Amino acid sequence: MKTMIVLLVALVCLASCYSPREIQVDIVSAQLVHIDTVFRYMNDKSQQVLTWRDNENIEYVSYVPLQASYTVGTRMAVLRKR
Repeated sequence: MKTMIVLLVALVCLASCYSPREIQVDIVSAQLVHIDTVFRYMNDKSQQVLTWRDNENIEYVSYVPLQASYTVGTRMAVLRKR
């Protein structure tokens, strides 16, 4: 009886991990077009705001620490919703 319950629980756990859904994003290449420095928090931690633009002129924004170095014109793959 215990073996059947354990097998049933294992089967339910494995069946819940299965997802028939398709991926709803596309991977596109975006180019870094603007770098700005902002102060987001009260503890005086500044960050860089990176603005990326893809081939269809859609802009993406990301926040990175000041220690990271990026150059304008860098290309990176980003995920865009279909």
